[in-house]
Amino acid sequence: KLVSSPSQMTASSSRSSQGEKILVCAPPGHLGVVIGTPSGELAVHGIEEESVLYNKIRIGDRLISVDGQSTTGVRADSVSKLIGSKAMNPRRDLVFLRPSSPGSQSSKRSDI
Repeated sequence: KLVSSPSQMTASSSRSSQGEKILVCAPPGHLGVVIGTPSGELAVHGIEEESVLYNKIRIGDRLISVDGQSTTGVRADSVSKLIGSKAMNPRRDLVFLRPSSPGSQSSKRSDI
């Protein structure tokens, strides 16, 4: 499944026993997403309506890598800084895992 938008962003997905893996190739700039670490796993807590990721990812999706770098065990603020440091790159590859049955989401969060 391949989706494209006027912003040149693409997204593709595949399913596994852990859930649906979603690769988002995001353009330069602010992403408008709030991430946090409920249960020690980095997850999406909010998405601005103006975000280029709106309708591509959902609340509860887990961010598992940024440009091939694993985010497992990394604090939300550190991942936000990593993504922000790449804001002017022509493209950022973000991989999310959409759990089969998302649990409750709470804890620390950070805007990216």
